[in-house]
Amino acid sequence: MTQHEWKLGKYTVGKRIGGGMTSVHLATNNSTNQQVVLKMIAEDDEDADEKIHAEERGAEIQKGLAEKDSRIPKVFEWGHLEGYFYIEMEYVNGKALDKSGKIGSGLAVTIAIDVCEVLELAHSQDIIHGDIKPGNILDVSSEGDKTQRTTIKVLDFGVSRFTTSATRNLFRSVPYCSPEVRQGADATRADDLWSLCAAIYELVEGRVPPSDGGKPLFTEQSRSPADLQFILQRMFAPDIRSRYLTASQLKSDLLTFQSGKPLAQREAPPLAPAPPAPVMPSAFKVKGPGKPVIAVLVLLVLAAIALALAGSANTMLDFARTANSAQPDSQDSIMEAARAYKNLDSYGGLPRLLTWMTSNAPDKLQEASMAFAARIMTKYARELDLPETGNVSEREWKAAIDVLAVAEDIDNSQDLQAMLAYAKGHYHRINAESRIGISANADRKKTERVPGLDHYTQAETSFSEALNLKKEWPDAEFGLVRLYATVFPEMDKAEAAMTRAERGNSSAPLRLQYEMALGHHLRASELSRTVTDSLRALAKEQPGPAAELNISSTRTDLDALQTHMQRALSYYDACLARGACWDARFRRTRVGTLMVSSEAQRQLLGEIEVRLRVPAPQDYP
Repeated sequence: MTQHEWKLGKYTVGKRIGGGMTSVHLATNNSTNQQVVLKMIAEDDEDADEKIHAEERGAEIQKGLAEKDSRIPKVFEWGHLEGYFYIEMEYVNGKALDKSGKIGSGLAVTIAIDVCEVLELAHSQDIIHGDIKPGNILDVSSEGDKTQRTTIKVLDFGVSRFTTSATRNLFRSVPYCSPEVRQGADATRADDLWSLCAAIYELVEGRVPPSDGGKPLFTEQSRSPADLQFILQRMFAPDIRSRYLTASQLKSDLLTFQSGKPLAQREAPPLAPAPPAPVMPSAFKVKGPGKPVIAVLVLLVLAAIALALAGSANTMLDFARTANSAQPDSQDSIMEAARAYKNLDSYGGLPRLLTWMTSNAPDKLQEASMAFAARIMTKYARELDLPETGNVSEREWKAAIDVLAVAEDIDNSQDLQAMLAYAKGHYHRINAESRIGISANADRKKTERVPGLDHYTQAETSFSEALNLKKEWPDAEFGLVRLYATVFPEMDKAEAAMTRAERGNSSAPLRLQYEMALGHHLRASELSRTVTDSLRALAKEQPGPAAELNISSTRTDLDALQTHMQRALSYYDACLARGACWDARFRRTRVGTLMVSSEAQRQLLGEIEVRLRVPAPQDYP
């Protein structure tokens, strides 16, 4: 069992592979020795009863449907185990379509026909999926298959059909919801079809369909053939009565398109014209016959603009006032300005555009936001080099994240994205440390292992994202060092990150050197206990191949023990060379005791090896 695996009843739980209101993990059922997927909810989670009820009903639905259609993953069992509600499901080796990027229209339609058939079965039993999207459609076709045919699995069946409105709105994927569901209506069969067409549109066009009707679905550069455009235009029609209302209707037109036959009674949807070049109102001149109509339209547009500006004038002034008053040391003043900036949207895009053109208020707000986050990061860097001080808290990193999100809404530069990813990394690192780190309470490690692992994964992802955005950034590398050294610890990864960080002449802060020492010290202690157990077992061994293998393994552990002790001493000495450093002197003495013990262990191993004296292969009977 690896460091990232843990036991839950008869299961060995592995890496997290997804989740929304559940945590989804790869696992091994040790009773059947079968790889499965486990969906889990901690019974002490917020709203756990509601979530468990929804998932339990969903599991029952999916189990029944999977017995009738192989394109739905099987559900083996569900129940309660050691503080968790769990669902054991079939493991399917495939690739979710949200990871596939754009695909050809022919393949997208083939997938859609398969999903239509699955929905036909579900809808016939009054079951609504409620969350059809590319991420819930798995391509399980064989690797290297170049045909236009694919094999799919439809995931996460039945949950939203039985959840309350609050849960449904929280966990449904908004870009794939019909306009009616976004406005709070209950989902219907037709909404599943709307979601499916939104998924087809994204897979072919590379973007989600516009939700407000303000942008064209298709342009001259569209990748969708005309007949497919007609199908999607019909599904996205503003009038519900004009849409496809059953999966059979939608499948019928998709099959016709797939066969190459023209759709009956179809008019090609109009293509959006190229956007005109912007013209200032003063440039309009009314000349020649027919121009009075244009003049009237221009006057109407100008009147609409004047009305919009009249209504938004106070809001624009309020934003300018609060943005200029925003202080880098005051989160409240920044968030007040952010709320005023958001209020501009209630009057359409024009007030925000004019604010950008005529005022430096957006720049002021962004500068204050980035300066606020920079103060927290500077404080963190300073305290890393000061012994016996506190450290930047989870609450402070959350404040940095919230404020950087304000700056991101104004101008999403690469440096800003890197800062935001870095702050998220530390926020999740602290949460991982407090739940499953080397200093975490043993009871908490057991009860909060799943959210702890989730925070660990998100911290690692966030720091890596920061490094992708800002190459060779020592601060982000040091973030990884701290994560790797204080959670499991994973000292090989920590040392690699430390080497990369110090490559640019950035010396490791004092606290990081101490935590690296602790990480190596802990690994050395664990290995010492492992070697002791191995030596006890070897004392009872008889000569033979098994003894030779165990001796070799124990010697490898002793060598690793030696390496970790030497690294721990090196880091403790570096701390002490820079003055008082927590309890480094005491801990260095403990490592010295371990070294004496390891020498005795190595000597005992030699004696056991002589006693067993593994014979040459030809000497075996």
